Amino acid sequence: MTYLTESHYGMDNYNIKSSLYQLIAKVNNIKKTFKIWNSKIVQRYADENFYPFTRGNILACFKNEISLKRTITDHGFFQIIF
Repeated sequence: MTYLTESHYGMDNYNIKSSLYQLIAKVNNIKKTFKIWNSKIVQRYADENFYPFTRGNILACFKNEISLKRTITDHGFFQIIF
């Protein structure tokens, strides 16, 4: 039986200075720091362009338009405008 590693697929040359790598590193650090796997996901709003949810003490917001703005009132934190 043969076991393949990332190097077999040419994935051993990560650019740790790239903005995507840095973003993923920050997200992973937040996940570990706040142990979000111990909390349930609570949807706070949803439409075709914006999706926020909380998980423990973390509020995550995803949007597909840079200039998009939304006000979320059901989140459990202070007032937040995106």
